[in-house]
Amino acid sequence: MIHDAAFTDPARERKIFAGRLFITAIVVVVMAIVIIARYFDLQINRHQNFATHSDNNRVHVRPATPSRGLIYDRNGELLADNRPTYNLTIVYLSQLGNGTSAANQPTAHHIDER
Repeated sequence: MIHDAAFTDPARERKIFAGRLFITAIVVVVMAIVIIARYFDLQINRHQNFATHSDNNRVHVRPATPSRGLIYDRNGELLADNRPTYNLTIVYLSQLGNGTSAANQPTAHHIDER
């Protein structure tokens, strides 16, 4: 085929291109507005809700009982067994003066086996 310049219209092509560019620009602006509105909603309006969810997801107290067993040597003699152990903390009462008094004596607590 012969490529003839009479079949092309530069003014019409520019007008079509300008229309497509305008529609594309409108779509991009609308999408940017939607993204910014969603960002504002998540960061500003619903911040406290997500902060609470984050704290609830992060802090979990799960007591884990260790799986322990008896330890024997190669002759079958018991080397280590399971015995309950306890920690005792001694807390001093606040001081009433510079000298020693009954308030400076440690307090004794009864520890029960659980």
